[in-house]
Amino acid sequence: MTKQTTDKYSKLLLREGKIEKEISQRKDVKDISIHLIKRNPNQPRIAFDEDALEDLTKSIETIGVIEPLIVRPKGEYFELVVGERRLRAAQRANLSTVPCVIRELTDTEAFELTLSENIHREDLTPVEEARSYTYMLENKIAISMRDIAKRLGISHTRVNQKMNLLKLPDEIQERVATRVATNQGRITEGHARHLLKVPDKETQLKLFNQIVKNDLSTRETERRVKKILERPGKILKPTTFTIETDKATLKWKEGEGYTITIKQKENLISALKGLIQKAKEHQL
Repeated sequence: MTKQTTDKYSKLLLREGKIEKEISQRKDVKDISIHLIKRNPNQPRIAFDEDALEDLTKSIETIGVIEPLIVRPKGEYFELVVGERRLRAAQRANLSTVPCVIRELTDTEAFELTLSENIHREDLTPVEEARSYTYMLENKIAISMRDIAKRLGISHTRVNQKMNLLKLPDEIQERVATRVATNQGRITEGHARHLLKVPDKETQLKLFNQIVKNDLSTRETERRVKKILERPGKILKPTTFTIETDKATLKWKEGEGYTITIKQKENLISALKGLIQKAKEHQL
């Protein structure tokens, strides 16, 4: 560690000394062996900034863990609820124990607390956040996006915007879920939102590759998306398509128009409603 780094953390030690003293006096804080703490298998955060983690490790080597972790009893060990980065950094700093607050929490309560903490600290990537919301819905922790927003104290708009990112192809999602820029460029949430405006996945991937290859800014990406949408006939509009249900079939061919075949004529209205619904699902 350089002298400059040591001086920085020495000053930090003086500034945080009062906090450390207050924490040590809290009756709900216990020192727990690192070997008894297991990571949360439902931790929504996947990507960690290596440089930031290294800085935290140096800080902990100098002044220790200032803010206690939150854990819950899990048989013969404790499961981590809040404090993944602090635990990783403490392990790197070779600490034997870390200060913890022990909470009795159900699986649902533990997940909500973990997710809420990550969101308010802005520790999650947009896709990690979106996948966490999906987890809440799939596991009936929440029944709707509005319910998610209410439970976590965030806006419905935020939940909706994040979950929309999961409509992108997996290749794009994985790049948005990467916290650190690579030598192949970086895709931000801003890039992703512009890509969502392009309804054709093939065109989305082509533009995505252009962003990565040429390190395009969000403004340039927006300009290219607008250009694509101004020429839908050349890029996005199909020359033919077929929609089929169990009651009817609709075919469309450029220059010829629509042909509808009703399989069950006695259910004409029901057949047409089914075609309309299918067309909406395909955004036609």
